[in-house]
Amino acid sequence: MAIERAKGCADCPIARKHPCHMLETPFPQISLAFSYEELLEVSDLLAGTWFELELQKILSGL
Repeated sequence: MAIERAKGCADCPIARKHPCHMLETPFPQISLAFSYEELLEVSDLLAGTWFELELQKILSGL
């Protein structure tokens, strides 16, 4: 996956105040546009999800 500055947001008035970045997914038909703050929130969500999955794996082994 790659993150790059969104080209389609150049004409958007909101993008001038809140620049967005494109997150390319493994599926070429799907790209996601996020602000920097949203990227941080998604990163935190993924880290928490990964922690929960690892915790479940550890607890199921007890």
